[in-house]
Amino acid sequence: MADEVSNNRHGWWGGLAGGLVVILVGVVFLLRNLGIPLPFVGLHNWWALFILAGAVPFLAQALDSYRKAGRVDRAALHSLLVAGAMLLVAAMFLLDLDWGVWWPLFVIYGGLWTMAGVGKRRRHTG
Repeated sequence: MADEVSNNRHGWWGGLAGGLVVILVGVVFLLRNLGIPLPFVGLHNWWALFILAGAVPFLAQALDSYRKAGRVDRAALHSLLVAGAMLLVAAMFLLDLDWGVWWPLFVIYGGLWTMAGVGKRRRHTG
């Protein structure tokens, strides 16, 4: 029963975040059509803000996992690493960073992922 509640809560966060992103996209386009200037739309990669928004549910899941376990457990670490990757990609676009220069950050990220061991499955004995 507790697992069902937990899964519903995560589904709720995902649905909430997804719905808010769609609403935000609609509001941005409506305001642009009405001629209302939006400072961030002047950014040439303003759409990368939606990648940034996609990290919110994973940060919420990490916080939820932390609160339940009272520490940063495997689930919290997994959510933080996923959010971190999304934040990194969004920052690369928003700051117009040269991928040819900054690509080693993804190698470093891969090393963090490997060290954290969040991709490994635990073996069940007996």
